[in-house]
Amino acid sequence: MQRPSRRGFLRNSLSTAAAAPLASPAAAPSTEPTRLPNAAWIPKTLDHWRARWIWDDYNRETTNIYVCLRKVVNLQAAPRAADVWVTANSVYKLWINGVEAGRGPEPNEPPFKFYDYYELTKLFHPGENIIAALAYNFGIGTHFYGAGPGGFLLEAHLFDAAGRETVVVTDNTWRAALPRWYSRYALQTIWANGFQEVCDLRKEVLDWQTNPHEPSPTDPNPPMRWRWASEFGVPPASPFTVMLPREVPPERRRVVAPQRVIHGKLGRLPDDWMVRQAETMPNPYPNVATRIALEVESGAPAGLVADAANLLRDDASVATIAPPPPGTSARVLIEFPEEVVGYPFIEIESMDGGLLDVGYSEFLKPGDQIDMLRAALQADRIVLGRGARRWQSYDRRAFRYLLLDAQGLRGPLKVRHIGITRIAYPVEYCGRFECSDPLLNRIWQVARLSCELNMHDHYEDGPVRERGQYAGDIRTTALWNYYFFGDHLLIAKGLRHFARLQDASGWFKTLSPSGTRHNIVEMLMQWAIGLWEYYWYTGDRKLAVELAPHAWRALRWFESFLAEDGLIGQADRRDWWIFIDWGRFDFRDEIAALNLWYVQGLEAAARLADLAGNASEAGHFNALAKRVRAACQRRFWSEREQAFVDCWTPEGPSRHITRQTNQLAILSHAAPPDKWATMLSRIEKADIDRIETPWFKFFELWAWLEAGRPLSAVLDEIRAWWGEQVRRGATTFWEVFDDRSTPGTGPDGTCCHSWVGGGALILSQEVLGVKPAAPGFTKALVEPKWADLEFARGAVPTPQGLIEVSWEKNKRLEISIPKMEVDVKLSTDSGERRAHFTGPGRHTVDIR
Repeated sequence: MQRPSRRGFLRNSLSTAAAAPLASPAAAPSTEPTRLPNAAWIPKTLDHWRARWIWDDYNRETTNIYVCLRKVVNLQAAPRAADVWVTANSVYKLWINGVEAGRGPEPNEPPFKFYDYYELTKLFHPGENIIAALAYNFGIGTHFYGAGPGGFLLEAHLFDAAGRETVVVTDNTWRAALPRWYSRYALQTIWANGFQEVCDLRKEVLDWQTNPHEPSPTDPNPPMRWRWASEFGVPPASPFTVMLPREVPPERRRVVAPQRVIHGKLGRLPDDWMVRQAETMPNPYPNVATRIALEVESGAPAGLVADAANLLRDDASVATIAPPPPGTSARVLIEFPEEVVGYPFIEIESMDGGLLDVGYSEFLKPGDQIDMLRAALQADRIVLGRGARRWQSYDRRAFRYLLLDAQGLRGPLKVRHIGITRIAYPVEYCGRFECSDPLLNRIWQVARLSCELNMHDHYEDGPVRERGQYAGDIRTTALWNYYFFGDHLLIAKGLRHFARLQDASGWFKTLSPSGTRHNIVEMLMQWAIGLWEYYWYTGDRKLAVELAPHAWRALRWFESFLAEDGLIGQADRRDWWIFIDWGRFDFRDEIAALNLWYVQGLEAAARLADLAGNASEAGHFNALAKRVRAACQRRFWSEREQAFVDCWTPEGPSRHITRQTNQLAILSHAAPPDKWATMLSRIEKADIDRIETPWFKFFELWAWLEAGRPLSAVLDEIRAWWGEQVRRGATTFWEVFDDRSTPGTGPDGTCCHSWVGGGALILSQEVLGVKPAAPGFTKALVEPKWADLEFARGAVPTPQGLIEVSWEKNKRLEISIPKMEVDVKLSTDSGERRAHFTGPGRHTVDIR
């Protein structure tokens, strides 16, 4: 059965979603953020709001709209304390007296709204103080943000030296204005994401955050037209009836400079009627990315781009772009050292009109051609004025290559510096891995960066195309994170978030926060597995027990779809998306892979029930898991093929075989162990499609290890699959990759994805050999395997502290452990060797 294309299925499967019904109040998860012993960040909450939601009255439902809001506050003395709570729908930037004070909030969807807290005492002073915000509303639902009306909310409690309190709240005494320098007619970068930005520097008002004076009301054409803000209710006000404090630390920022200028060239649009029409007709919706992509490049005339290397330096030196010939553009292609996510900026020393288009790409096509159309139309347009100016994008961008495309310049454009304010969740690089193979070391490092760039206010599917959080992806991304960074808050937030969305039947959206409605049903099972793994790696029993009933309800949701033979049937219904993996499958009626995931989800639910002391639920899910596993073996095993088939239909078993289905049969133990070697041999024949996603490549290698394949074979596959991307210059791992593809063609998808860390996880778990042997690593197992390596060393972060491991083949093993118990298990030429240590302390085992 031929499956639809990835992009086609995504597009056709989405519909605008109302908020999912909440579970009953008794079953709803706590709104108190998770606080673990190793988490120093704690927000200050506001339980009773006096502030009112405000916005510009005429544009609350407008798409892609920016609104300036401000209030002048007079203080007799500088405050000794200033607590500020603030949020917006969708996004805000906050200034106090012209100093940027914050940016947020965390993405949400109704009825939930996150708010931020800041302590801003140092930014206030005696006299007039201006609190200003540039708020923005997408006005539509995206993959990472729910739809909702525009709104801004702020409450500040200022205390003077005598303890007297001044309360500042948003209300109708605030002023609102539309920033005329932003166009609301820009296009979306992709249907799942935000918008291109069109910024007219000729109209920008530079002092609106610092100048308390407003234009005369008689001015016929003021630079900003201020009016009184309109109020829209006090929280909890519809549609945001549940106010939540920020649950994870704010993102960390640092400036990153580009590493080289690749070239400067001349660009010309092809002599095509449709293109010329698009360029010449009045068009309020310029597609900047497509325009950049359509240009044909040629060599630049002498002097077109001078001193381009100065773009890389943050000093007084400048690069100069001369006015290109009429009908052409001057193009400068710039490379950053690696994939970056954040807010690009351009420091302009002087300009004299024209346009500067900015394009972003993760990948270059052959011939150093920027790839603007691969995953998203990421591009911005700057309308140039005169003088010096600093431009920075309002929304974030993700890229490795940046293109400047200057058109219609009346004089030289002098640019002092280009860079990006890089943002990421504030992880610590506490996990480490190094071995005798430099390629494996690089694979581990690239996987770590890939994971980091998909950690922001929530786990993301990818920073370019979607920025969305999937219930299944957070499970595996958290596994990488446990070994790279040891953070526990982001996964705790994701687990709780999906539980909040659960309705009375047990179902919840599997992409959230989002303005789209996804029903990837196996992700309900993977969410339950991820909850158990969260407990196993963190030891956070409180959250696991709190959310366990949601796992039980999610797994019970499937029971109404069980057929007489005990399997989930009629799974090819229109309102379900059975994903499993990208590839060719036969997904009809009773789908083997779905039922095999179900077995694993049921077992996770049973373990959670044991943890919660609920013997009835534990017995129910254990018994059901055994029945479904046995039914899978009866229905899907093909004696003729010596493998599991994809599905069972009213006409009988499918004849289609995939690697994914059979690897899940091994991991769920639905296939007897004596069949595993035969199954692997069958599915690796030439007539079976190879796996092209790192998502399932990880499960494939896990199945190999479960089936007893030597680690050396697994490492060879990691070198061939992840290593080939490294050899092709990848700084982050790709969404989809076929190692048989022609070098230079790039990925079929994005170049940075969240599900790519499986190879690196195996290096830490199998080569270093570190695994939890009890919840929260109160007890650990260190069982390194040498394979074809001469040495390995590294560290694994745990809730108890770092476990450091160093070994030399056939010589010695050294470990440093915190306060915990550790069992050491070694297989040497002279036999198996075991040791037991109680920390803290350093220990050495002679393995000669």
